[in-house]
Amino acid sequence: MMKKIFFYLLIVFLCFPLLSQEFSEINIQGDYSTEDAKIYLNGIFHGYAPKRISDLLPGIYNLRLEKDDYEIHTEFIELIENEVLNISKTLKEKN
Repeated sequence: MMKKIFFYLLIVFLCFPLLSQEFSEINIQGDYSTEDAKIYLNGIFHGYAPKRISDLLPGIYNLRLEKDDYEIHTEFIELIENEVLNISKTLKEKN
């Protein structure tokens, strides 16, 4: 019985930081060059621009925007707890 109680308390203790974690958002906008650009965060596809991505953990992310006939744009961004990061980009056409 004590082992079960200890086990449940351990689970609650380990999960509590996840339950109380605050999230961040990113809002990706731009001009005609970024419309329908593929959005990747840390290599994971998140859809097409323009887009608002919610429920992200605070931290540093590698943002990549890709679109045919345009150069790939990459940059590191930092998401802060309970904040929305607004990003507006213009992609460069390939030569």
